[in-house]
Amino acid sequence: MWNVLEQPWTLTVVAAITLLVLLFVRPSRKRLYLWLLPFAIAGFAFALDHLIQTDPEKIRTVITKTVKAAETENCEVIEALVAEDYRDSFHRSKRTLMTRCRSQLSEPIIVKAIKRFVSLENDTSSATVVFTVRVVFEPQSYIHEFRSQMFFKLEATLNKQQADWLINRLEILQVDLTDANWKHIS
Repeated sequence: MWNVLEQPWTLTVVAAITLLVLLFVRPSRKRLYLWLLPFAIAGFAFALDHLIQTDPEKIRTVITKTVKAAETENCEVIEALVAEDYRDSFHRSKRTLMTRCRSQLSEPIIVKAIKRFVSLENDTSSATVVFTVRVVFEPQSYIHEFRSQMFFKLEATLNKQQADWLINRLEILQVDLTDANWKHIS
């Protein structure tokens, strides 16, 4: 919470406290420039937040882009976000994952995918993210005949490769609050 590079609110509170101190002290006319200090601090806070992206922010961005690409049935974007050494409990390689992706997303299936992060643990070169996705299916899709929407809980392992974070493993933990894995949805 206190990391000023991940969110601007800590420095914004400092700016508000600075403003309160200035209101209490009331600097003389010679020092009117001091009234700019709280606004400079707040501007600096939002500039830092916007310009510097930390590893947790980059990891969340990769997961968000992947979910958005699945929602728009864009396998090329998914392929760019998956590491070459990808492997999970069902797919032996990135190639088998992408083959499955292209076959499953060849026709419109998903109307909306809403993600929520549950946990994120990372060190300098790897990260594990647990997140949930509520998937609303297209009324014309074959899945909609059985379910109009489903909840998935997933665990992704990402590795840092040069400056980018790429998905190295993606496992399904639950489907509709029931323990599951890739074999349950194939």
